[in-house]
Amino acid sequence: MKISSRYFLYVVGLVVLMTSLSKASEIEDKMSYQLVRKFRQELYSESTYYQKYDIVTESRLRSYISIVQDERWELRPYVGVSFQYQTPGAQSKYFANTVNPALGLQILYLRKISLSLQGGVRTNVSQPENQSEWDPRVVLSAGDFVSWVGLKFPAVFTEIYGESAYLPRLSSTPVSTLWMKQGYRIKLISRLYLDPYAELFFRESRSADLGPSLTQTRGGARLLWTDDSWTVAGLIYHNFRQDDASAATEGLLVVGGNF
Repeated sequence: MKISSRYFLYVVGLVVLMTSLSKASEIEDKMSYQLVRKFRQELYSESTYYQKYDIVTESRLRSYISIVQDERWELRPYVGVSFQYQTPGAQSKYFANTVNPALGLQILYLRKISLSLQGGVRTNVSQPENQSEWDPRVVLSAGDFVSWVGLKFPAVFTEIYGESAYLPRLSSTPVSTLWMKQGYRIKLISRLYLDPYAELFFRESRSADLGPSLTQTRGGARLLWTDDSWTVAGLIYHNFRQDDASAATEGLLVVGGNF
């Protein structure tokens, strides 16, 4: 009886030990999944043609390192630099050429909602004295959160994007932008699409440097090329609600990707 009881205790102890090791392994695996060191570089550039301002180009290059990541959340500090370049016509009317190196922290939720906290220095290279100033900013954005494209072509698609940016250098009130596109996607060749669309565009701003407040109804077309890492899009659109703050027809070229 003593032998069988001792044997039973040995078996129970072995099961407890194996269970503990298994739980420890699961915890370790979970931690190694959440605490990561993944580097990624991002390039984004957009050039806008304004009938009133000529051409304005804004580009940024960032290097991210993901330090926490799971199925929903991602936390990634970054270092980057952004550039703003204008043609002479735009410079003479409103804009300036600038360079802005920055450090930041981006928090992603479901890879659709982003909160970016950034501190940098903005230098106006259009001025002979190269004036510089601190440029902290906070940007909250939600993209592709409501986005749908049919499986067959031509397909109906819907896109909604919203953004709110706080730049204390310019205004104590954030500038907020929201646009909604509804259109058809036509597949031309592999990875190349034509998207005629109707759009509602809103911007609320109390700073002229961040752009005027707008409410526009647009009709346009987008030529889109995309693969797993890069996207190139050219848009031309007409504003049906003409006002003093905008022109009737404008264009946009966007290049973005990860490497």
